[in-house]
Amino acid sequence: MHIVANPPTEMDPGGGAPSPGDSPRVASAASSAISAAVVSAVSANSSSDPSAAAADASMRVAAMVRDVHDYPTPGIVFKDITPLLADAHLFAAVVAALADPFRGVVDVVAGIEARGFILGAPVALALGAGFVPLRKAGKLPRQTLRESYDLEYDSATLEMHEDAVHPGQRVLLVDDVIATGGTAEAATRLVARAGGSVSGLTALIELPMLGGRSRLGTIPIHVIYIV
Repeated sequence: MHIVANPPTEMDPGGGAPSPGDSPRVASAASSAISAAVVSAVSANSSSDPSAAAADASMRVAAMVRDVHDYPTPGIVFKDITPLLADAHLFAAVVAALADPFRGVVDVVAGIEARGFILGAPVALALGAGFVPLRKAGKLPRQTLRESYDLEYDSATLEMHEDAVHPGQRVLLVDDVIATGGTAEAATRLVARAGGSVSGLTALIELPMLGGRSRLGTIPIHVIYIV
């Protein structure tokens, strides 16, 4: 699918910029086209056998993730997912695998900064859900809820706009890696404070030796690749 930045209109047969009165219609059409393109790509990578699709995605992810030693601090092995993101077919397969177990049970997808944004936004589109960014301290412009947490190498604060999740909404958390579980635990507290309920946590990679699951109670957890 090709999306034209300035599609021709009846008022503008030459294909130039639309008039102000046409802008909302054009923007809506472009938004619908982008959403349809993402859903189409994800659907093409969905499988009638989710377990087989998940196993295939896991093997392909394992082959593409790169270990970077002593980053961001000495002793840490960073999981670099940029080669995976550069592969369009694998990226679409990963999005489908992250989304599939939560179809029909999610109103909002909350992506955890930073790579949870990259994965969470297309997952939200695949599920027909809205997207909420959970950001590091000081990155959101309006009133926020805040929760602090410990990392395996540091401590940090996670924030969410106080009106981003409405009472009763079902929220799916998306992150790239489950390590100590501190970030995900802080995210669950933010959702609870806003009155939402966490439907689950879906992540690309889990490092089980760090015990992150033990901090997340009974929340359904779906992971593509366990190291």
